[in-house]
Amino acid sequence: MKFKKSLTLLLSIGFLISCSAFNPNTKNKTEAISYPSTLIASMDNMLVNYAGGKLSLSTDGGVTYSKSLSIPDVKIIRFVYLYKNGDILFADHTKVYYSNDWKSYHESRILNQDGTAWTPKAAYDNFTCGHMDDVRSIVNGVEIAVWGNYSIESGIAGTDNIKVWYSPDRGKTVKCCYVFNTSKTPYARHVHAVDFQPDNNTFWLQTGDEEKTSHWLKGQYNTSTDTWSWTRFADGMHFKTTNMVFRGSDVYWSWDTTPGGVVKAPVATMGDVSTHKLLFVTKNDCTNVIIGPAGDIAAIQTVWGGSEQPRIFYYAPDGVNFVKIVGDIPSEYANLKDAQYYGVWPINSSGKVLASIYSRDQDNLLTWDRVPSIFIDDVLRKNGYPNAFKEPAKANGWIFSSGGWHYYKNGVMVVNSWRSDSRGWCYLDSNGNLAKGALVKDSSGLCYIGTDGYWSKTAGWRIDTPTKRWAYMGSSGYALKNAWVSDSHGWCYLDAEGYWMNHSGFANDSLGICIIGDDGYWTGARK
Repeated sequence: MKFKKSLTLLLSIGFLISCSAFNPNTKNKTEAISYPSTLIASMDNMLVNYAGGKLSLSTDGGVTYSKSLSIPDVKIIRFVYLYKNGDILFADHTKVYYSNDWKSYHESRILNQDGTAWTPKAAYDNFTCGHMDDVRSIVNGVEIAVWGNYSIESGIAGTDNIKVWYSPDRGKTVKCCYVFNTSKTPYARHVHAVDFQPDNNTFWLQTGDEEKTSHWLKGQYNTSTDTWSWTRFADGMHFKTTNMVFRGSDVYWSWDTTPGGVVKAPVATMGDVSTHKLLFVTKNDCTNVIIGPAGDIAAIQTVWGGSEQPRIFYYAPDGVNFVKIVGDIPSEYANLKDAQYYGVWPINSSGKVLASIYSRDQDNLLTWDRVPSIFIDDVLRKNGYPNAFKEPAKANGWIFSSGGWHYYKNGVMVVNSWRSDSRGWCYLDSNGNLAKGALVKDSSGLCYIGTDGYWSKTAGWRIDTPTKRWAYMGSSGYALKNAWVSDSHGWCYLDAEGYWMNHSGFANDSLGICIIGDDGYWTGARK
């Protein structure tokens, strides 16, 4: 009997290892990308993977990767932008490329601010971007890729090589729309972010890192004339930020100082420091603020400014009360105290937030290619927040995300509950995942959920994989309770819940009180 139980357990574990995804309505599917991943972009329902000199595109949230593009001439990617229709724009250190069909790619024509052909002054960091905008920049129906040049390299940072770029024609042309560190423009070490406010079609340019190099500039783009106008809006350490998120009449930003953190202000008075409200103070410089559609907030830290490991970030499920989260770091970075989340993408249509992993001690920022990467919402899910960054009161039914199937009701992931489909009944655990190889209780008793994720009504011994406890299932699909069952070793007693009493004790039968030994079997003696 013990051998039979051990064999059942091994088979259960083997099945769980071999099945990486489960669909309760269709045939099983497996995800193409493992964890940690080589994903480098995430927008809407699209993901881009970069491995082996090839870009791959998923348009179904990572279930399949239907398009791929070999890019043998491109040795590193410093910037990538995904258009709403799936077109892609990407850059290395000195060139920009685009593809409008995912069959071929072409080199973009790059122009200076005066319209002349641009040639690189530096071999590195001409197009490097540290932060992606929270929303798509669409002005009068035209989607514009806009980004600023980030560099910490001597001879690049703090020079007129720090520029803002844009493409109005899906990558065919890339143009400079602003140059820092000239006689007519402010001094800036580098560009932290360019964020878009869709309510009034304004662009918010943010720079750093010191008092004299930290600025906010407000820009507007005229689609008819293909021209820009920029206004120097605010200066100083109160405006050293790394991203902005506009929500209604308010704006939130990551205050990239120590102490820094998450700041909120009315859009109408965002330049007035007296109206700034510090919502949460991070131990290190705050490098990114993420705000979900339901108002939950995450504050991501960098290695700079404080002594806390930057893999630690803070999350407020209610937008007010922040809790400390120790983030997942891939094994090759596990012993590096400075490993941090970098290049955080906006929340995609599945509530996923992609972030790259970077270590100042291990990676050379000039040759770092934005991988490995993980999903920050997966970290929050593991920490007990299954609805992080999810759309409220929208999603319903079975939805595939984070490598598995989950059930939503009015936008909320269902947990600790039974749900059925055309094949049978399933149980969703405290994280919203399908229970497999587990004993689960309902109002009538213990049920066994098989390794396929469905309630099994086959009679026999079953083990609860998480707790290693045994029960004997009757033909009704429920565990026998207050009952004796024999196997090749002897008689076992099943307690009032239905679990095997696998320790010494006493149990009644029709003739009296039986003595159970340490191995969980009746000794043959009575009390």
